[in-house]
Order: sequence, then structure tokens, then C-alpha cells
Amino acid sequence: MTPRTWHLAWLLIFLGVANARADKPPRYSALMTAGQRLTGEKLADWHDKGAVPKLEAQPLLDAGNPVRWLRDRSLPQPALPMAYVEMHTGDRLPGPAGASGGSCRSSR
Repeated sequence: MTPRTWHLAWLLIFLGVANARADKPPRYSALMTAGQRLTGEKLADWHDKGAVPKLEAQPLLDAGNPVRWLRDRSLPQPALPMAYVEMHTGDRLPGPAGASGGSCRSSR
């Protein structure tokens, strides 16, 4: 191989590695009560009881706009259950919707 071919090969390798790193989303994702979405790599002060947890310097437990949910994207997502009941808010309760067991009276 000529030196030019080696340079081209190394260039392609470095570009591939850089591209793979650029496509990686930030580790943490959060949704605030006001609808603002946050993403970031650094979650700070989560372990300290006297401090306010922050995601990339944005407070997560602000009284006017607390966090609704926080997701660590580095962890695998659990599989969906075979059956679940989904509320109008999007919350899901695992398990099949079944009879009430006779505790409800029917209106006849």
C-alpha cells in the first residue's frame, strides 16, 4: 500500500469513530412540569440531601417547575407487559383489564 492509501484509510477510520460519537444522545433526559425537555450528560447533587438536584446546572426540583420524569438512557428499557391499561394521561398499569370480582353492582 502506498502512503496515500494509508492516510486515506486512517482518515476513514477517524471519521467513522467521530461519526459514531456524534450520533450518541445525551445520557439523561428529563421532562419538566411546564413541558420543557432537558437533556444532558451530568446529573449533579442528586445524592446530597441539602442540595437541589440539577441536570446540566438546571434545577430539577424547583417549586414552580419540578421534574415530571427523569430517564437514564444508558440503562436498557424494560419490555412492555403482555397486557396493560393505559390512562388518558399516558400512564400505564401492567395487567389485564378484568372483572371487578363481584364488588361492583350493575345498574339494571
